[in-house]
Amino acid sequence: MRFYLIISEPEGEVEAAAELKFFEWLKYLKKSSRVTQYWALRSRPGLAAVLKLNFEKDLEELLDGWKQRLPSKFTVEPLKDPKTLEADLARKILG
Repeated sequence: MRFYLIISEPEGEVEAAAELKFFEWLKYLKKSSRVTQYWALRSRPGLAAVLKLNFEKDLEELLDGWKQRLPSKFTVEPLKDPKTLEADLARKILG
């Protein structure tokens, strides 16, 4: 399982109907556990989301689908799953 933090920045003006369809799609992804959380950015237009995916190609497909619904630029940061992160921290702390 791979986790990613996605920060999006819309390209151009977003029509209300397109935004509504995008959020319906995002809710579907959350229900299917591919998106674990998402937040609107306060400092500028855009969104932050945590994705939980099985394969690297899933990330590409999801971002392509995102761009089709809401043209955006992305910052993608890989994250560690909580169990791996906990084990890494324990090794650092306990040696």
